[in-house]
Amino acid sequence: MNGNEPPSTEKRLYNPAAVLARIASELLDPLTGPRLSWLEEKVVTPTPEDLEYLSDLVESLPIERVVEEYGISKTRLTGRDWYVEVFFKPSVNIDGLYSGYVGPGTKTITPAEAVMRLDFRLVPNVEPEDVLEGLRRTIERLGLSELVEVHVHDCYTWSKTDPKHPAVRAALRAYSPLGLRPYVIPMSPGAAPSYLFTRVLGVPMVSTGPGHGGRAHAPNEYVTLDTIPKLTLYVALLLAELAGD
Repeated sequence: MNGNEPPSTEKRLYNPAAVLARIASELLDPLTGPRLSWLEEKVVTPTPEDLEYLSDLVESLPIERVVEEYGISKTRLTGRDWYVEVFFKPSVNIDGLYSGYVGPGTKTITPAEAVMRLDFRLVPNVEPEDVLEGLRRTIERLGLSELVEVHVHDCYTWSKTDPKHPAVRAALRAYSPLGLRPYVIPMSPGAAPSYLFTRVLGVPMVSTGPGHGGRAHAPNEYVTLDTIPKLTLYVALLLAELAGD
């Protein structure tokens, strides 16, 4: 539409907000989570080797800490299921939805347009092309292809380093002089362009270091200053370990 229409037109026009709401409900259920069967069939994680480190995941990132830090009233999953889903499964997230009028007073309209921003988290064996193809197939199956434009803002593929790689072993040994117990996290629950190292350059990528921080990607993201000296020492110890290997 070229502009907002009065609500009386709702019965003879497609409501853009309703169109995107329909697509959103097909991708993400508020109770059961992502509905990505077209990606799940390609997923190969968690492997038996990944699950060897499940206790490390539980101990290093208690669900209770996440709930408290972000003020979450209720999590969709608990226990083992939470860790498997968060660390090893693909996900879709609705970053934002915008349409129509939500300001003060009364304004009854059929919106002229609606915008929804999504992000997908990939895991081994799932590529950006799989996501885009599956999304478009979903929209087509719903009969909404002529009403929706899909724009890809950015994308990159997955990355994973074998937890038993010598570089990982070196990173673990470097904690010993500091008297700290390290944890092995086979995959990050977030995303970063680590594939540039692991899949383009063919070298391992290990994210490591002692310290404390939190609230990533949220207001008041922080790192505690008192942990920085120990982090600096750790880097020196890690370089010595890598040089020895």
